[in-house]
Amino acid sequence: MIINSKTCSMKIAIVAFFGVACIGALCQLSPWTCSKRALICAVIIYALCRGAVKVVNRIILNALVKSQLNKQEESVSGSHE
Repeated sequence: MIINSKTCSMKIAIVAFFGVACIGALCQLSPWTCSKRALICAVIIYALCRGAVKVVNRIILNALVKSQLNKQEESVSGSHE
């Protein structure tokens, strides 16, 4: 099953944004500092998650292709015997 990298990464980035913003607010930082740090964190988390999801998708796709090729090879070698 291929995972949609944009939506998955966006959801995680939004959670990270609000998490960092809440932590900044609890530390009594100014709203400008909280929002700036939260935005930077969200952008970094988005990029990292997007890359990670793409890697996972490639692994899944390669495994699916390999299993299909194995099935085809087995059916071909089974029909020749």
